[in-house]
Amino acid sequence: PAADLLPRVLGQFNQRYPGVRVRLEIQHWVALRRQLLAEELELFVADIRELEDDPLLQVEPLQQEPSLLFCRAGHPLSKQQHLTPAQLAEYPLASFRLPGVIEQMLHGTFPRDTPLISLECDNLDVLKRLVMNCDALSIASQSTLAAELARGDLVLLNWPKLMPGTSFGLVTRLQRPLSPAAIAFIAMLKATAVNPAAVAH
Repeated sequence: PAADLLPRVLGQFNQRYPGVRVRLEIQHWVALRRQLLAEELELFVADIRELEDDPLLQVEPLQQEPSLLFCRAGHPLSKQQHLTPAQLAEYPLASFRLPGVIEQMLHGTFPRDTPLISLECDNLDVLKRLVMNCDALSIASQSTLAAELARGDLVLLNWPKLMPGTSFGLVTRLQRPLSPAAIAFIAMLKATAVNPAAVAH
């Protein structure tokens, strides 16, 4: 969801505050946490399930969505109506680095002795293009796949929703003041997360 939400919010923010310089970092939460604590960033948005108990951070949930299995159009499994874990396990899994709770759940979905994730990439756009060009399967929320599903580049597999899915939120340093620009951005981010159709002017 963050990959869909952030570009829209950043576009709105730039329109309203064209004089404010914004730096967008696309990294795994481990790297973003390190930069935040080093005061190289004021905030970041990420999957928060492994951050919620961090004593150095202020964590605010924004959205949660189930994860869905997807593949390229024309994949051998794309037309199957009754899939089994054994069938899924025949194909590589491409994914970003997963929280431990999701990885444990996926071991039941993909029962095999080889490493669970064959292709790892923390950039969602690259991950989707990768899946379009091979027989790997992957997981994501439906909102992050909307454009590719509409074009027919990717298809959802007939498999139950995977919960817990994505749970992303806003992360800042605990008890640290924010700049006026960061405060304005956070207000816009929260408003858009609550009402994704809203566009502020």
